[in-house]
Amino acid sequence: MTARKALAGFIIQPRTMPEMFCSAMNGLFSLLHEKNRIVFVNSLENGTLQEEVLSQATAGQMMMISLFHDLQNPLFKKYKFDPLVFIEGLAPALENFHNVSGALENELYEINNKALAGHERKLNKTDDDNDSFDDNGNDIDDNDNDNSLIGDITKDEKKSLLSALRIMTHNDDNMDSEKQKKDAEAILNYEWMKEAERNPESVAASLSRMVTKELFQINQLSSKTAFLLQSQSSKNIMFREGSCEINNIALLSARACLFKRKEGFTTEENKDIINGKRIVREYEVVDYYDDVEIDSETAVAAQIDILYDVTQEFILTKSLPSSASTLIHNSKEKDTSTSDTNSSESTEYTPLLDTDGESTQTTIVSVVTLEGWLHNGPDDGKLRWRLASYRPPYEFRGLL
Repeated sequence: MTARKALAGFIIQPRTMPEMFCSAMNGLFSLLHEKNRIVFVNSLENGTLQEEVLSQATAGQMMMISLFHDLQNPLFKKYKFDPLVFIEGLAPALENFHNVSGALENELYEINNKALAGHERKLNKTDDDNDSFDDNGNDIDDNDNDNSLIGDITKDEKKSLLSALRIMTHNDDNMDSEKQKKDAEAILNYEWMKEAERNPESVAASLSRMVTKELFQINQLSSKTAFLLQSQSSKNIMFREGSCEINNIALLSARACLFKRKEGFTTEENKDIINGKRIVREYEVVDYYDDVEIDSETAVAAQIDILYDVTQEFILTKSLPSSASTLIHNSKEKDTSTSDTNSSESTEYTPLLDTDGESTQTTIVSVVTLEGWLHNGPDDGKLRWRLASYRPPYEFRGLL
C-alpha cells in the first residue's frame, strides 16, 4: 500500500489527466466482457452516464469511459452508493447552497451602511489615530486578526485587497479616499467564520456547514472583493433570496478511496479523547487492493464531480449618496425622540437601496466537487457531503 498526500481542503487529491487516462484504459479493457457491456448500456439508458452532455467535453469519450470504470469500484457497491439517488438529492442541496451564499453576500450591504454611519460620526470627533471600524462602526485593533480562525480572511489578504482597491479607484481626494478605505475595512473585518461561531443560527453558520473551511475562505474573499469593486459604481447588484433554481445535473467523475488511520498529536482538527490523551484521527489515502481488510483502522471516502447550471435572479439598484446615511440616521433619531421607544433601540440602519430596482436573471454553468466519508472518518462515520470546490467548466469550452 502506498500513501498519497491530498491538497489542502480536499480529502482526496483532485484527479489528474494521466489518472483519468489510466482509468479510461482500464474501462475499455473491462468492456471486453459481455457482463460489463450490459452494465455500460444500462448506465447510458438510465442516465447515470449522460452521453449527450459528456460528449461535449474535451476528451469526452475518455471521460465517459473513465466514469463508468470508477463507478464499478467495489467500495461504492459495498457501501451502497447509488449515483442516481445521489443526483436526485443533489438539486435541492445545490439550490440551498446558492440561496444561502447569496443571502450572506446581501448582508454586506447592511455592514456597509453601518460603516457609512460610523464614518459620519467619526467626522464629528477629533480623531488622530488610524484605527479601522468593525461592522458597528467601532474601532478594531489590527492585532485581533492574529488569532483568526481557519476560514477567515488573513491579514495579508486584507492588505493586498485594500492596496488593489486604492490603485483601481485613482482617488486623489484624501477625504474621500480615507472614507473608502474605512468602508472597505469594515467589510473585510466582518469575519464570517467568527459570526458562524458566535451565532450557530446565522446565515454564515449555515454556509460553513455546507462547505470545507478552505472553500469557505475562498467564497468569503471573492464575495467581498466583488462587493467592494461593485461599490465603486453607481449601481448595486443584490441577490433575490430564494430565486435559485438548478436546471440540469450531470455526473462527471466519481471516485472512492481507501484510507488508513494514523495516530499522532496535533493541535486543532479531528481530536479524540483516548485514555485521557488528545489523539488525532487522521487518515492517509492508500491504493486499494481486494485483500485489504476494512476495519476500525480504515476509512472510505468518496469524491464526486458534478456539472450543473443554476438560474439566479438579481436586483439592479441605485446607490444613495453616502451623506444619505447621516440624513436617514438623524431622521430616525428625531422620530424616536418623540416616541416612547428607548433611544438605545434606534440604531438600526435600513439598506440604502431602491428596492423597486430592475431585476435580471442569469444562468451560470459550473463544476462542483463534493466529498464525504462513506465509512468511518473524522465525522464518526456519519455521512455528510461537503462542497470542496466549485469552478468554471473548463472541460467544456463551448459552455465558457
